[in-house]
Amino acid sequence: MPRGNHIIANGHFRKSNWQKHIKLWFDQPARKLRRRQAREHKAHITFPRPVDGALRPVVRPGGIRYNRRLRLGRGFTAAEMKAAGVNPNKALSVGISIDKRRRNRSHQSFWTNVQRLKEYNSRLVVFPRSQKKVSKANHEVSKEEFAKVAQLNTHLLPLAKVQPTVDLVEKKDVNFTTRAFDTLSQARADAHLVGVRQVRLKKKAEKEARTAKKADKADKA
Repeated sequence: MPRGNHIIANGHFRKSNWQKHIKLWFDQPARKLRRRQAREHKAHITFPRPVDGALRPVVRPGGIRYNRRLRLGRGFTAAEMKAAGVNPNKALSVGISIDKRRRNRSHQSFWTNVQRLKEYNSRLVVFPRSQKKVSKANHEVSKEEFAKVAQLNTHLLPLAKVQPTVDLVEKKDVNFTTRAFDTLSQARADAHLVGVRQVRLKKKAEKEARTAKKADKADKA
């Protein structure tokens, strides 16, 4: 019996529609086959383009909690494509994604994505529109090379997992006379007072010029 003024336990295991409240996984082998067939169908309709889709940049997620890792972003910026020599008007036609909202705020990530675009361009193969006129500038290939081209079924320029390294130094090589806090405080003060110091130097130069002018007049007199 339950203790106190509690309800008596009743499992209700004799409901007639008990199949509605359970979920089984008997269709797992069929779903596996269905996913494989869907991948094959996607590869067939996207041929000769890579199965993984368009090329995407390497970005860091927002926020302090997640910005330590890397992921693929929505698209490249116009500045990144310009530095890599890619025409933004033709980027989508050659499998390069574009994002007009993203901004480049890191020098390191900017050049990482530029190098990613250059590597993609070095491997890019474009089928010619006309076999009579093949444009090498647009990375078009001839009819013989066209027959040898195979579709890329793996990830398109996957992210490289970089393991963090730790550099060990001896205690005698560490400089304990200067502190990082003092250096940062001085740099912050210099950045804050740059305008005040420029005005002060300008006034000092004007005062010295007036003094020198008065001295020249006194010598002439």
